[in-house]
Amino acid sequence: MRRLVYVLTASVMVLAILTLAGFAALYGEVTALRRQIRTGSSLESLAAPLSTLPAPALPTSAAPSSLTAAITQATRSGGVISLTVLVQSGSPVDLFSVPPFLVDSSGRGYPATTESQQAAQFAALNLGQGGAANLALDFQVPGSFQGVEVVFNNGSSSAIAPVLRATIR
Repeated sequence: MRRLVYVLTASVMVLAILTLAGFAALYGEVTALRRQIRTGSSLESLAAPLSTLPAPALPTSAAPSSLTAAITQATRSGGVISLTVLVQSGSPVDLFSVPPFLVDSSGRGYPATTESQQAAQFAALNLGQGGAANLALDFQVPGSFQGVEVVFNNGSSSAIAPVLRATIR
């Protein structure tokens, strides 16, 4: 029992010493902050004046002028059409705000398969680095299908996610 009392007493003493050390460190920080406020030597005083900063560019609904898409390869295997689309852009864009789809001559659209869309989203990350990306997309279509074009972001009016079309030739 005596040993337990000694251990508890020593633990309380250690906690008291650590608490006092913490208060001393906190007091030093408070003193430094008061000195900065009094002398004006804070991080804000080191920042450039706001009048020298350029005005931020506001978003527009105009699509980037350098955005292009071309189908470089097309294959058909049963009810699946596989397309490779080369997309080039000089600025970052979101091609998958709406799932891409393949349009037939009657205007009916067939969405890309989930797996191919996810792989294409990953490949589209190259647009930010190299300005171009090859996107491989698969579409489930009926046997009599005659494709006309691939459409990305159908109905979008955003410059970040512009409508992009690639015609099948």
